[in-house]
Amino acid sequence: MFISIAICGSVSAEFNITKIRENKLLTRRELVLELKTDTTPTRQSVRELVARQLGVDIAGVYVRKIETTRGSDVVKAEVHVYQNPEVAKAIEPLYIIARNLGEEGKKLLEAKKKKK
Repeated sequence: MFISIAICGSVSAEFNITKIRENKLLTRRELVLELKTDTTPTRQSVRELVARQLGVDIAGVYVRKIETTRGSDVVKAEVHVYQNPEVAKAIEPLYIIARNLGEEGKKLLEAKKKKK
């Protein structure tokens, strides 16, 4: 069942959580979402959507992958939702963290490269 919601202001989408897996060892929930939308949503908009719907802090939400199917309006996204954002920073790869943080993430990657 798809639920309609507005993302990124005027862009609207319908979404459905197709799979939820509880990973107790890593203290996270692993979600697979399907979104029906005209355009591919940004990672930030998917993070905001998941945080709002699950009632969690956006700092603990990381979008791993967004896939669009050619000729279809359905977008699939894989998302990890952590209970503690500090655990997320320890577990998630640096490139995933950087992709989800936008400009802050780019600065984080540059600082990491300079250390090498």
